[in-house]
Amino acid sequence: MADTLRDGPPSHFHPSLYPQAFHPSPPLRHSSKIDEGYSEETRSQADSDTAMHLDSASDDMDHNHGQMFAIPDIVLGMSEEQRSNYAFAILRSLRTSSIASIVERLNPYLHLDPVLRLPPEITFQIFAYLRPNDLLKASMASRSWRERALDSRLWRVMFGCEGWEPNTREVRTYEQEMDRKCHQEREEKEAHFAMQQQQRPYASLPERKTSKKRTHDESLFGETKKLLVGGGDAEQWSEQHGVIEADDNGMHDVEPSSLAPSRPISRDQHWSFVGLPDHKHSPPPHRESVSTIADAPSIPTFQPIKPALIVTESDRQRVNFPYLYKQRRRLEENWRIGQFSTFRLPHADHDDEAHRECVYTIQFSGNHLVSGSRDKTIRRWDLSSQRLIGKPLEGHKASVLCLQFDSSPEEDVIMSGGSDSHIIIWRFSTGEIIKRMDKAHDESVLNLRFDHRYLITCSKDKTIKIWNRKQILPDDDIVPINMVNMADYSNLNPIPEYTLLSSLEGHVAAVNAIQVHENEIVSASGDRTVKVWDIKSGDCTRTLIGHSKGIACVQYDGRRVVSGSSDNTVRIFDVATGAEVAWMLGHTNLVRTVQARFGDLPGQEEELEAQARAIDEKFFAAQMNGLATRAVRSRGPRNPGSSDPKDILAYGAKLP
Repeated sequence: MADTLRDGPPSHFHPSLYPQAFHPSPPLRHSSKIDEGYSEETRSQADSDTAMHLDSASDDMDHNHGQMFAIPDIVLGMSEEQRSNYAFAILRSLRTSSIASIVERLNPYLHLDPVLRLPPEITFQIFAYLRPNDLLKASMASRSWRERALDSRLWRVMFGCEGWEPNTREVRTYEQEMDRKCHQEREEKEAHFAMQQQQRPYASLPERKTSKKRTHDESLFGETKKLLVGGGDAEQWSEQHGVIEADDNGMHDVEPSSLAPSRPISRDQHWSFVGLPDHKHSPPPHRESVSTIADAPSIPTFQPIKPALIVTESDRQRVNFPYLYKQRRRLEENWRIGQFSTFRLPHADHDDEAHRECVYTIQFSGNHLVSGSRDKTIRRWDLSSQRLIGKPLEGHKASVLCLQFDSSPEEDVIMSGGSDSHIIIWRFSTGEIIKRMDKAHDESVLNLRFDHRYLITCSKDKTIKIWNRKQILPDDDIVPINMVNMADYSNLNPIPEYTLLSSLEGHVAAVNAIQVHENEIVSASGDRTVKVWDIKSGDCTRTLIGHSKGIACVQYDGRRVVSGSSDNTVRIFDVATGAEVAWMLGHTNLVRTVQARFGDLPGQEEELEAQARAIDEKFFAAQMNGLATRAVRSRGPRNPGSSDPKDILAYGAKLP
């Protein structure tokens, strides 16, 4: 058969029965169409509709050719290699133009765009595995890739994976405010247009303007001109070969109001966001070839569009998370390279507003900062003006050691504790005292935390106390089962606000710090331990041991505890197993405060569990081979996040 193919077609194969232009029927083409279960109204599929219609037309044409020109049985009986050689022999007999036409029709079978073929939900999950720099490179492939890769929802996930958490309430409030402003501007424009129509009887007639004049004076889209390059749209060329936007050298202070454009920017207009530093601070990509193309006079390109804080999606104003990610990454990079400026409170021109003695505690949120001092006062500061707000708050009889505030209209509160064992609740906006809790503890109040349900305090008297923030009934869900003086209340006798609900005892030294997460409290003590408590039962569910000296601060996210100690170390514990999974040495003195966030990917629980099981199996294998004994696993310095069997304290732990 091979010899026959070399010598030409078989003698009984008459070429006139099968014209040269026949094309085999593509049996696999229809199986690759987009699932009809996904609506074509999906936002990220809109731009690909035209391409899908063209593919469909091509399918119909190929199908018709397949019906007109059936493949002879002798060809179908050949092997794959024989059919390939036979097809090549037929192609060699055709004119170059016919071969080019066939190649053009074969292109859709050779180059399949997965972004156009897969549902947006699938590409979302795939792109979520990419690093930001790789995601930006992918956005330069085509228009469809650009839209999927710069999806604001995807970059919100990236934002969270860095350990950053947006203020959801402020984001929602800002979006609603921008919606209101845009709606108001639209109504004003419509009213202005209606008034012009009434004043000008012939206003409805279009003015005579030639396209040539508009081309010379002003383009349809401002300064951007639509020019054809090689028979195609310049926009398509610029999409992949335009100037890459890079971050400015300097970081400028901007107000949120100045970040919002005067006119909302559409989805297509925020696509030119590229040029982020890598996770590992790799150098920026090489730009010589790009700048050479951009500078060439024979190839016109578009000017890059600056990313905007607000974009329009479905006629609604939405915060653009690619923009937020870029700004936050720029801030992180500025901190890393030391490119920042500092200021002091109060302003140098108003030294008389400063505390009289050392400051023990501060908290800032938004444009406000609140400080507590050894001078027994609390002061509220405006960060934009660096000035004191109102008069100092006086009420404590000794040093103010801890505080927390919430300036939102719903809360409008400051809570403070001091060396006088008192807890005072203030109104943030006015500075008046709402509630004074004298002698809330037997000794100094060292730390406090509150949410909408509880006020939690800890003290040098070794106890942790839980207070209710609102009036409740004894059968309310937030009441602990071990409530203090439960017999004094009945269903008809409600529990007043700021009543002591429970007192947790278990530490043998001062409780220096606490953290609240849902129905759990984590406490750090001078007795070198961290304890996890259940609020409802009052039980200590876990004691974490690892520090060699007293613990001064603690952070808890529901899975991991991060603690800092006077042994100069920061340690991370897995609460589920009690294992110490990270040990960080770098400070040369007491670690007084910690704040940590972990960039856990959403839906990553199974992967983390599998990773933990793999480490367990490695540990068990090492233990069976005598490489990891209990003597070797005694507590001591370890590498942060080590999976070495010699460093593992308990199996089942998940590394941070």
